[in-house]
Formats: sequence, structure tokens, C-alpha cells
Amino acid sequence: MKRQRRDYGDVLERDPRLVVEDVRKRTVSPWAARNVYRIAFNEETLELDYEETKKLHEQERERRKREGRPYHEFMKEWSQKQPREDIIRSYGPWPEGIK
Repeated sequence: MKRQRRDYGDVLERDPRLVVEDVRKRTVSPWAARNVYRIAFNEETLELDYEETKKLHEQERERRKREGRPYHEFMKEWSQKQPREDIIRSYGPWPEGIK
């Protein structure tokens, strides 16, 4: 089996077996496996439930579609948010930062 990269990408694209392995190693909490990676498994045996995981992934993708907004709408709101002044001194002009 080819191992997937762990450091970038959509959490839903991560191989569920690798997430459960991380739970076993304690590098990912059971809470994060369920609520971030949307993996269904037995916490005692660490047995993966593939069918339930597939359903959870589908539900999450549908939630993202429902809650998603076009980029221009997102930016209109985002550009109005600004960190505290002490942070801005290090960051640079808001929202583009130092170039």
C-alpha cells in the first residue's frame, strides 16, 4: 500500500486506516478522529467502520456545500475583520500583509 502524505490536504481525503493508526499511537485523539477526520471506529478495539465512515464523509461534504459561499462574499466579510493592533505591527497592512 502506498502511504499518503500526512501534512497537507483535505482531512476527508486521508486514508481512514492511517487516522486510526494515529489514534493508536496517540498522535490524534479519538475526538479529532471522529469530529475532524469524520472517522467511525470502535474506541476500545480501534476497529474501523468503513460504511459509517463513508456516510460521515458524504454528510460532511454536503454540509460544506450548504454552508459554502462564493469567494467574493467571503472576502467582503473577511476583509472587515482585523487582528488587534499589537498583532498588526508584526503582520503589516491588513488584510494583505507584508509583501
